[in-house]
Amino acid sequence: ETGSNLFSPSPVSSTNELVIVWDPEVGRINPSEHKQLKLARSLTRGVIDKDLKPSSNER
Repeated sequence: ETGSNLFSPSPVSSTNELVIVWDPEVGRINPSEHKQLKLARSLTRGVIDKDLKPSSNER
């Protein structure tokens, strides 16, 4: 079909090169994961906080 392959895959290198990618978010706390961990801990303790929101310090 004409036009079905608009994006051709980039050529794969045949050498075993190590590619280093800089990620500025490495080491930062993910707010959604942090909240999920808080909720999971509170459920195991039997405490449920329906209004669990991050404080101004956590934001």
